[in-house]
Amino acid sequence: MMKELRARGPIIGNFEPPSDFSFYKNGIYEYADLSFRDETDEPNTTNMREDGMDWERVDHSVLIVGYGEENGKKFWRLQNSWGNNWGEDGFFKMRRGTDECSVESMGEAAIPTVVKN
Repeated sequence: MMKELRARGPIIGNFEPPSDFSFYKNGIYEYADLSFRDETDEPNTTNMREDGMDWERVDHSVLIVGYGEENGKKFWRLQNSWGNNWGEDGFFKMRRGTDECSVESMGEAAIPTVVKN
């Protein structure tokens, strides 16, 4: 995903937003329900391919526009469709590297082709 962002710009991120996501205001979003963490209190980083899954449930799409690190935490920078009054002027940061809410499993990128008639 990072290579695609650098090479061709924004990509589509699809994920399953939990109920607390609508209340996001700022910072790096991490799902508040810690039941997905293992006994070491670290996120379960098993991914779709390791589990033999072809897809994950997602029902919201956003634009992934960048990435970074803040206070030692890696994040994706994303643009939501809920307007400038939501989040950080319509944008938000989501934890990167742990497939937060399936956002790293269900992304989409395309290379547009211009057809001349």
